[in-house]
Amino acid sequence: MEISELGKEIALGLINTGVEGGFGSVSCSTAGDYPSMGCSQWEGLGGRGDALLSYIDGGDHFAGRAYSDIEAADELGALSELLNSEQGQAAQLAILSGDCETYAQTAIDAGLTDARCVIYAGMWGPTSTY
Repeated sequence: MEISELGKEIALGLINTGVEGGFGSVSCSTAGDYPSMGCSQWEGLGGRGDALLSYIDGGDHFAGRAYSDIEAADELGALSELLNSEQGQAAQLAILSGDCETYAQTAIDAGLTDARCVIYAGMWGPTSTY
């Protein structure tokens, strides 16, 4: 399999198992007052979360906002719906697949040759350095 195919399969594995959350997941980051969003818990306030939101129509409404602001405005449900929309899901899959290409390459560089093993190892990439 090509690296791009492996990346997509790893991403689908993460999404299907819900290891990091579902498409519409929204919570407050443990690192600060900003949202942690989607199937890979992208974090907002100028970070990867805002980049994700830039790919979704209407996402700019939530970009750069603190979690407490979104919560106080009673808009957590609206953000969840946006992330869980068809466009939101497609954006998350595309970004996560690209991220997972790095995990696949790391597994291959470590000597794994069976695609199934690369995918399994890649699914642990976001949660471990080994």
